[in-house]
Amino acid sequence: IPKLSELLELTSQSNSDELVINLEIKSTPIEDNLTPPPEVMVKLITEVVSKSKLKDKIIYSSFDWRVLREIKNLDPKISRAYLTSEQKGKVYDKSPWMDFMPLYDSDSRELPRLIKTLGGEAWHPKHKDISRDIVKISHEEGLPVNVWTVNEEYDMMRMIDYGVDGIMTDYPLRLKELCERKNIKWF
Repeated sequence: IPKLSELLELTSQSNSDELVINLEIKSTPIEDNLTPPPEVMVKLITEVVSKSKLKDKIIYSSFDWRVLREIKNLDPKISRAYLTSEQKGKVYDKSPWMDFMPLYDSDSRELPRLIKTLGGEAWHPKHKDISRDIVKISHEEGLPVNVWTVNEEYDMMRMIDYGVDGIMTDYPLRLKELCERKNIKWF
């Protein structure tokens, strides 16, 4: 937690009004005692964030939807993004990762609707798990799609072509240079 407050302080010195910080909370519903329980973790993290000048610039995300439920219980106005990965076997009917939510559609078309119903402000799927159609469905629900970890130029172009709203990458300059080289006004 001390490092979080230091990071927030350093980031608050940024001049960008458009800055959004994705604060991913790491937790697991399948191993006891690896991390604090969701209600404890959320309390610890939000106490630190509430003291930051950037508290309104943060969107909390997690694969462990119990954490997101606790954030909503604390304050439904706090921005939440729901992380998913089908390839790691976390998306299935009544998955503990999804806080035991029912999911009937095996190709994830139901995910954007479920996330919106839970009060999510964004969906953060693994880029390999989405299609142009699912991005369209998500947008019809008013739910932005921000994909993660997109490091190869081919995948970056495919995600831009699909119409995603954000790309998380280990190589932001690569993405920026790709857009400049191809004259793409994406971000």
